[in-house]
Amino acid sequence: MTSRSLLSFDAVPTLALFLDVVEAGSFSAAARRRGLTTSAVSKRIAQLEDRLGAPLLHRTTRRLALSDAGLRLRLHAERALRELEEAEGEIGELSRAPRGLLRVATSVSFGQMHMGTLASEFVARHRDVTIELSLEERFVDLVAERFDLGIRCGTPGDSSLKIRRLAPSRRVLCASPAYLRERGEPSSPADLELHNCLRHALEDAGRTWVFDARPKPVQVRVRGTLRADNALVLRDAAIKGIGIALLPNFLVADDVRAGRLHIILDGLAAKAGHIYAVQPPSRQPSRLARAFIAHLAERLPALIGRL
Repeated sequence: MTSRSLLSFDAVPTLALFLDVVEAGSFSAAARRRGLTTSAVSKRIAQLEDRLGAPLLHRTTRRLALSDAGLRLRLHAERALRELEEAEGEIGELSRAPRGLLRVATSVSFGQMHMGTLASEFVARHRDVTIELSLEERFVDLVAERFDLGIRCGTPGDSSLKIRRLAPSRRVLCASPAYLRERGEPSSPADLELHNCLRHALEDAGRTWVFDARPKPVQVRVRGTLRADNALVLRDAAIKGIGIALLPNFLVADDVRAGRLHIILDGLAAKAGHIYAVQPPSRQPSRLARAFIAHLAERLPALIGRL
């Protein structure tokens, strides 16, 4: 920053005065608004012009007119002051406790495994907050159904939504130790065709599992005796030794650590993704929504753990 930089020139009040002059149309009118003398206002604008090295106003006998440089400065000054006001408001909100109703939509599996804990922690800390959770194994239209926030896993879907990544997520192949003792452990993706694969009904019609590999992804046609549209059902079946399931790490982390499930083909990566907070594009995030998202971002990685 040079000594002649605008940032070393008490920029905010000077730019605000410049905008007052532009809006009022004369130095005298702006001076009356500010409780200053006309000469003081004129001198300050002259100093600003000298600082920038360009005339900002064309002075006529009747009214001031903006020069090309003045037009550019007006646009930048309006945006800068508006953003400063927004920043001041947001920072002020940080010191005030969140309150009110927050409507949140997420999947049944993620909701039952983690959202109950996370929401309970938040409302215990903020007594003036009510969280309304909706757990659905379907795509939820946040705008049409008037939700403040959605928590989605994998990919966020609608690109028009406001998106915040909360934690990484990946899907893992897992089975119970009893199943693997009886049927053997697959040593390659092709071996999955010989196993009872527990399939999710909402993904690729449940028939094909896709894994990242080079030079191209590996697709395995699978079959099995159970197909469900709820990942918790598949998890429970895998624990009972029914077959092999491809499930999100957040769903099976505790089971793997406890020995109820065993990860197979661990070096084989299913399509990776994240857990996201998504918000309607037309809605300005409330202090409550921002606080809850911050809580999720802080707690989720530790809650899920590394798997």
